[in-house]
Amino acid sequence: MAGTLSVQKIQGLATSATPTTVEIASGHVLNAPGHVIQTVYDSIITPENTTSTSFVNTSLTATITPTSSSSKILVIVNAAMYANGVGTHAIAGVFRGDVSGTDLGNGLYGIGSAYTGSGGAAIKAYVCCSILDSPNTTSATTYTVAIKKSGGSYASNISVNSERSTIVLQEIAQ
Repeated sequence: MAGTLSVQKIQGLATSATPTTVEIASGHVLNAPGHVIQTVYDSIITPENTTSTSFVNTSLTATITPTSSSSKILVIVNAAMYANGVGTHAIAGVFRGDVSGTDLGNGLYGIGSAYTGSGGAAIKAYVCCSILDSPNTTSATTYTVAIKKSGGSYASNISVNSERSTIVLQEIAQ
């Protein structure tokens, strides 16, 4: 039997072990706008590179299955980018699906880049972003970090020297 309970205040029991905690039983969902319903995480430490001037998928990818089509997906990326030659941009991007899907960064330099400049010294930069996406689905949805290069004759690299690159997906209730 379903029903509605209307109250002005919910207060947890104050005990010596857990002061004022309200618990939701495992398997049950608190349906409150703005709360995190689920979190998915992936990371890589294996170096990947490309000399392509078009985005190329990396193995840094995560899949989430939203519980509601109205949910938003918070996509958080931290990519250890490395450009190792004169005038090279090592560019990171993030896509719903893969590089044939929706470009969520959509800037000239994706979500950001490492750039060597005219000095020619190799440079590493962590490219970080947070994007609130609206996939409008309850189907499994994959997000992929992709890389490309611009300028110079050197490769664009991610996770050189086993530096960790990460992607976090959080379903946010609406």
